[in-house]
Amino acid sequence: MDNLKISESSISSEIQELTDLCAKKAKEYGEKSSWFKPAMTEVSVRKWESENNIVLPDTYREWLLFSEEALIRNNLAHFYRPDDYRYDEISGHSELIIVGEVYSDGEILCLSKVNNTFCVIDHGEIEEVKDFRDVLKELIRILSEKSALSSKMQELLMQMVKDKR
Repeated sequence: MDNLKISESSISSEIQELTDLCAKKAKEYGEKSSWFKPAMTEVSVRKWESENNIVLPDTYREWLLFSEEALIRNNLAHFYRPDDYRYDEISGHSELIIVGEVYSDGEILCLSKVNNTFCVIDHGEIEEVKDFRDVLKELIRILSEKSALSSKMQELLMQMVKDKR
């Protein structure tokens, strides 16, 4: 993750914080637990929008200009590349495009073709997310959470797990 290019954008601080947290968590979750594929070009984003008759929200466009596809802390989030988006899979909501999975518990992130906003579908419940930045902020919050256990207690628990092997 050392060679990631983060261009100046309205979400560059969130991208920087997220990638820094992913790098930090790699010690705990593994070197391949988070990855970011190369960026799309402005031309390829415009081509996708034209072919799909959709104008992407600004912050999501900025994300794609950072990374075409990303995995964050194994299953915390997986943002698909546009060629892998899934269409017409949500009963009664043909306007929603599945663009990824978030928050590790089976939630899916969707983009509305109608109003260019996002929503998270969690076991049938739909929660609107007005800005992709909010998705990034929630991932940052989750990755930043500190354990309620003291470091001494964490070490003791880890030792107990090792002893049982």
